[in-house]
Amino acid sequence: MADNENNDKKEEKIEVCYTCGKEFDMNSDEGAHYHYGKYPMCGSCSNF
Repeated sequence: MADNENNDKKEEKIEVCYTCGKEFDMNSDEGAHYHYGKYPMCGSCSNF
């Protein structure tokens, strides 16, 4: 059972936003994405 619990949790994927330089977790930051499939962008910058 412990293995199933670990699979359900998403791993932290820390990135640095290409626009503002803020570190964020790509998996938990709502709206975060890769701009042009290459440049990490945090949720705050994605809203602009």
